[in-house]
Amino acid sequence: MTKSGRPGKKTDAEKAPGAKRLRRKPASGKTGGRAIQVVEEYRPSDVEGLLINELASRKDNEGHGVRPLLSDLIYSSTESMRGFSYNYGFSIGKELYAKFGRSGIGPLLRALENSGMGRMLYTPVMDTVIIKGAGNAPRRVNAETNIHSYEAGIISGYLSAHASSAIPTVETHCAYNGSGSCQFVSKPGSVEFSGSDVPAERIIDAIVDAVDSGDGRGGAADGYMLLGVLPMLKEPLLGEASKFAFLVGRRLAERDRGGDPLEAFRRLASFFGIKDIEIEKRKGGTSVFLKYGPYTSVGGFIDLSTKAFIGFLSKRFNSSVMLKEVKSKNSYAVTLGIKQGV
Repeated sequence: MTKSGRPGKKTDAEKAPGAKRLRRKPASGKTGGRAIQVVEEYRPSDVEGLLINELASRKDNEGHGVRPLLSDLIYSSTESMRGFSYNYGFSIGKELYAKFGRSGIGPLLRALENSGMGRMLYTPVMDTVIIKGAGNAPRRVNAETNIHSYEAGIISGYLSAHASSAIPTVETHCAYNGSGSCQFVSKPGSVEFSGSDVPAERIIDAIVDAVDSGDGRGGAADGYMLLGVLPMLKEPLLGEASKFAFLVGRRLAERDRGGDPLEAFRRLASFFGIKDIEIEKRKGGTSVFLKYGPYTSVGGFIDLSTKAFIGFLSKRFNSSVMLKEVKSKNSYAVTLGIKQGV
């Protein structure tokens, strides 16, 4: 692709009438010293296809500073999770190119901007592509590892589909690992992933830092947030992700001993993209009503988020939490009851 964002010379596959998919080769790179194996034949679900369409057309987060997503932080916890998220991102990136690649680099940059990273800068140098975010992260959040393996996979998939050959991508600088902004480098050949395993406690603290920073669930577009978290909504990842969510809730409760518990709960709900919250105090306790929107009314996501809410409420009030779920035509609602008064 040229610096102007227009694709270079088209391959025979791109010239074919009505051709939307290129014959792609799996990318090969290294994550923590191991080769990345990308599944060559990938067919996204209907939900993923609709979300990919939104990524290329929306650009409502430009100018925001980079902010962390729950999925990015959990994916960064271990080598196997980083490898999984890279491969998943690769599949999303190549599908994004199949749908919108004739428009040049723009759809890829808009997808990354929808992640909450802010405006993205694209610089081709010889056989290397550098994509850098212009936004800065809140300084109080430090995961002590590079967290954007999923986004690196999206970039790799998009560029590899354009080149019809493997273009591995690595995040060389991360705003959540001591750098001022995030930077991705893509070039042929193998690359070393620059992240490293960190204790689960560090990832939990980083997620709580993000919640406490008041940045919502990352400033990302709703569609991007859901697309990134979809693999966590089923096994084998749901169980591990749910444990993280529950421990995040408990850790937030431990930190909030001297603060307003309901305000802390609102920040936690906002991090999960839930904005419609009602709290009703009664003589026998307190009820918290949460209404999930179109992008969050997904069974696995409701299970994941309620684990965090139950972790917070049970720890903060030393009380059991009663859960009631109500499904309507267009949305989902959850009521959490706390026996002890707030």
